[in-house]
Amino acid sequence: MNNIEEYQNLVELLKQALEFYANKDNYFTSKEVSNHPAPSMIQLDGGSQAQFALVKIKEVNDQNQKMLDEYNKLADEADQLESDGETNPIELINVFLQTRDDDNNV
Repeated sequence: MNNIEEYQNLVELLKQALEFYANKDNYFTSKEVSNHPAPSMIQLDGGSQAQFALVKIKEVNDQNQKMLDEYNKLADEADQLESDGETNPIELINVFLQTRDDDNNV
C-alpha cells in the first residue's frame, strides 16, 4: 500500500463489516407472509464480509512485507558495494535499475 487513500479505503471496509455485525437487527429472523421464519441477515451473510475484510488485510500486509524486503535487498546491495570499496554512484544507480527491472515494480 503506497498511499493514505488506500489505507482509508481499507479502514472504511473494516468499518462497514463491523457495523453489519454490530447491528443487532441482523441477528434476528424475520417472518415471511406465511409465518415461516426466514434466515437472519447474519445467517445469509455466513461470515463473508469478515472473510473479505481479512483477505484485504492479508493483501495489505503481504504488499507491505514485499516492499520492506525489496528495500532491505537494495540496502544490503548498497552496503555491499560500499564495503567492497565501490562507492561509485553509477554502480549504485545500476543496482537500483537492475532491481527495478527484476521486479517491474518501480
